[in-house]
Amino acid sequence: MSQIKVNSIVPVAGVPTGGGGGIIQIKQTVKTDTFSSTSTGTHDITGLSVTITPTSSSSKILVLCDLCGHVHNGMGGAPQMKRTISGSSTTIGLANSAGSRSRSSFSGNLYTTDGSGSNFLILSSNTKILDSPSTTSQITYQAQLVQISTALYCINRSEFDVDGNDYTRGVSNITVMEVSA
Repeated sequence: MSQIKVNSIVPVAGVPTGGGGGIIQIKQTVKTDTFSSTSTGTHDITGLSVTITPTSSSSKILVLCDLCGHVHNGMGGAPQMKRTISGSSTTIGLANSAGSRSRSSFSGNLYTTDGSGSNFLILSSNTKILDSPSTTSQITYQAQLVQISTALYCINRSEFDVDGNDYTRGVSNITVMEVSA
């Protein structure tokens, strides 16, 4: 005789309100090409956004993003995560304000302070944000770089990016999951 034993079965639309924690849908974008900029300001990292439409306004969205790249030594700036709903954008997951320090939505930096031989490195930075957008409208999550100088800022490559086997190209990605409340 056959038996099926489970702790629970979660419906496609997620667990009922109050049951919480069921993953309803997952969307992902993987960026395998490079991005670079030498102008100050806030820049969308081209090809590193993902769109999701929640099935319920009570759902939360778990945003996971891994960046790799390099910022010219000691030039600062910060990666951030932007949420756009119906044309209105908000930066989410920002660190607290502290003087003139750059605020980031990510842990880790994409820059080094040691100028000796570090321009060939690819560094990593990531974020995990549990967002509560309270909508069933389409949402776009976009990774951004805040650039405070005209130095070279790079994603998925090192600053020098020499064509040799001791230099690396990397991959960045963004994944969002609708989580039932």
